[in-house]
Amino acid sequence: MRVVLQNYATGELEIAEVAAPAVMPGQILVQTRSSLVSVGTEKSIIDVAQKNLLGKALARPDWVRQVVDRARTEGLAEAYRQSRARLDTPVPLGYSSAGVVLEIGHGVAGFTIGDRVACAGHGYASHAEVVSVPRNLCARIPEGVSFEQASFVALGGIALEAVRLARPEIGHRVVVIGLGLLGQLAVQTLKASGCRVLGTDLAADKLALARELGADAVVNAADDVMSAVREFTGGHGADSVLIMASTESNQPIEQAAEACRERGRIVATGLVSLDIPRQPFYDKEIEFVVSRAWGPGLYDADYEERDVEYPLPHVRWTAQRNMAAFLDLVAEGRVQVDPLITHRVPFEQALDAYEMILAGAEPCIGVVLSYGPEADTSHTIALQKGQSVPAVPSVVGVGLIGAGLYARGTLLPALQQIKGVRFGGVATASGVSGRHVGSKFGFDYCTTDYRELLQDEAVQAVFVLTRHGAHARLAAEALRAGKAVFAEKPLALNCEDLWDVLRAWQEGSGFLQVGFNRRFAPATRYVQERLAGGAGPLVVHCRCNAGYAPPDNWVHHPEEGGGRIIGEVCHFVDLIQMLTGGVPVEVYVASATGAGASQRDNITVSLKLDNGSVGSIVYAAGGDKSFPREYVEVFGRGAVAVIQNFKSASVTRAGRTARKRGFGVDRGHVHELETFFRHLRGDSRSRCPCASMSPPRWRLLPWRSLSPGAWRCRWTRMGSCARVWMSSRAHRPPDRLFPAGCGVGGPSVLRIGAGPGGPGAPDQRDHRVPRLSRPGRPATISGSPLATGNDGRAGCVPHRGAPGGAGHTHRPGALAVQLRRQFRVGRPQGAACGCRSGVLAAAATGPGGVGLANAPGHALDAERPGSLSPERRRSRYPAPASLDPLLRGPGAIPLPSR
Repeated sequence: MRVVLQNYATGELEIAEVAAPAVMPGQILVQTRSSLVSVGTEKSIIDVAQKNLLGKALARPDWVRQVVDRARTEGLAEAYRQSRARLDTPVPLGYSSAGVVLEIGHGVAGFTIGDRVACAGHGYASHAEVVSVPRNLCARIPEGVSFEQASFVALGGIALEAVRLARPEIGHRVVVIGLGLLGQLAVQTLKASGCRVLGTDLAADKLALARELGADAVVNAADDVMSAVREFTGGHGADSVLIMASTESNQPIEQAAEACRERGRIVATGLVSLDIPRQPFYDKEIEFVVSRAWGPGLYDADYEERDVEYPLPHVRWTAQRNMAAFLDLVAEGRVQVDPLITHRVPFEQALDAYEMILAGAEPCIGVVLSYGPEADTSHTIALQKGQSVPAVPSVVGVGLIGAGLYARGTLLPALQQIKGVRFGGVATASGVSGRHVGSKFGFDYCTTDYRELLQDEAVQAVFVLTRHGAHARLAAEALRAGKAVFAEKPLALNCEDLWDVLRAWQEGSGFLQVGFNRRFAPATRYVQERLAGGAGPLVVHCRCNAGYAPPDNWVHHPEEGGGRIIGEVCHFVDLIQMLTGGVPVEVYVASATGAGASQRDNITVSLKLDNGSVGSIVYAAGGDKSFPREYVEVFGRGAVAVIQNFKSASVTRAGRTARKRGFGVDRGHVHELETFFRHLRGDSRSRCPCASMSPPRWRLLPWRSLSPGAWRCRWTRMGSCARVWMSSRAHRPPDRLFPAGCGVGGPSVLRIGAGPGGPGAPDQRDHRVPRLSRPGRPATISGSPLATGNDGRAGCVPHRGAPGGAGHTHRPGALAVQLRRQFRVGRPQGAACGCRSGVLAAAATGPGGVGLANAPGHALDAERPGSLSPERRRSRYPAPASLDPLLRGPGAIPLPSR
């Protein structure tokens, strides 16, 4: 299919051939019949794109600050590469169209194939032959409304939202400044609301058109506007003023303040300067508001991307409802759009239309692009046309799923440095980024159906670079297809997805590597080599000045990003394990609380490793990004090592300091990829030692799971390891997160319970963190044996409430209620019962086991009626011993027999 694209780096405007978009859940696939050019908005986008670097810098000073900060912390080369990657991205133009539904995405209701719909939204309702649009940004076209008329839906919604914010009443006198497309639509909408309207503009033809469409009075902006306003309003001033002009001048807002009556209202919709003069606003106590596009829901990822509708009783007019209301006004003839169409252009001549708009040779208000009845809906297009690439055994074909900023700015430039790699196919959801990345880096083809890569025999390795929530699913599918998989961290967001990847690894013939690149960084290797050979534990401290991520950023979404703790802190956990050679056995996490800490991404983590080493991580999201991002210190074995932002490293021993400096930041991406491909080609020397790799014996759980206010307990099994986590009802942030190594063999018992006494009882003691015993050793609490008895009370972990005496207890069976939802062991759905006196005991059985052992005093008994017998448990939950090597590391996994 074809689409109009604007490149910010080159300023080039083109009609490009791209793969038709894939229909996503909550979206509908629409074949476009008409689309409207928003002359003012799109002209401003093109103007910025066609400026030189200095012009872009002056137009977007926020971009300049980001580049300067990156150059200061990571060097000029890295800042340049990332800036080019951000700029060198084609942007589809257009955001208002109409067409016919071709396909319905999963979960979409209210639309059927063949429906006539109007679409809106930047990046969705583009000037393209086929578009995929969220359900909440589509509205069914009423009978009698043509595709041309319906293509005005986004602009009409903008005008309607501005009118709503003006709070018009029947008989109100309203002034509209600027009679372009939005101004003309606003005039008609105000008239439909029972208002009397005065319009002002510099163009005589626009004044005449406003008169024709119902304006009660018009005045040229070059004339005495205030006299006309006083005459029009009887000397009182306008009840409200709508600013629809587009200019860098501050005159519109000054004029609006003068025209407005006391306690009137000004709504700014156009692109105008907002240097508000205080005196007239103070004297008249004027209300001022800036309208945001076509209504509530716009720019809300939940509303746009995740199909979350706002309830009508609370939000009467959302973006979609405004769109539908505008189309109803058109159907009733109360708003006319045909007189606004000054140019009808076939889609093939769209570039000529933009040249006309930029030149300003002809007056234009409504420019409509018309499309043919047929469109190419293929999801794959060839990029290297006419070239046949011979199969070479030593060359590895690569497929890429996801082509975001990380892929363009970091991984693909590193991948270009690897010899013996052929870029096969690239898969993206929209098709636009896939074509651009595929053409730039020399891929054979691009597609919007990632399954094409999995079926391509010429692709041996698949790189999964999507948002975090899709990593596990895509990695599992690629493994089952027999591909070698490089999955960017994190591999999974929950245990169920992780188990699916493990099963896929068993079933397939490929191998897996997770993108923990910092262990491959030259600075990391330099420090590790100089500390190797020594004896004794190490103390490692990692600090990450991560910077602020807005709450609506996808990384915070529990299903798409999993939060920054799972998504980013995992890097430093892996780094600590790499430097120390140990495996975490105890973890303590504390998060900052209070104002501005709602995301729980300001944390400290303390780790104790099985070889006696300890580590700490400070992950801060509230710092200044101009300060270096990462800093690592290692103490032990008679030396002190420092890694500064992976630009340099130093090791001090016996009073002497050895240093390693680089030309810029190197976080190990190239060496990581070299290791991946050497391993793929069968070089056993490139395999990462399993013992040194990060085993998923524990993980930092999403903060949404650790919300205070209720006891929660979850027991999970991963190979020979078990984990229990809990958060208390005390008035403090959850700060207990600990692993429990069960070992292989006989059961280890953990009891969690409440001691005697009610809330605030003075005899309650500190809540202490228990640790599961290994085989043959009793579980302990702070060094004391954990009692096990048959009375249902022995083994309780005493606790104390938060400062102020606010203690907490459980009702008998309270934990069992939680476990019915979350305890997936023993019985179907973990239907736990019999929790008496607030005591919970559980045991794990063998490698991979998920059942409960029968032991005296256990509140959960595997032999009770309704539970699975040991034989049935073993048949339902097999425990493949061959998973153990896989569980010992997220790095390159070898190809042993399964």
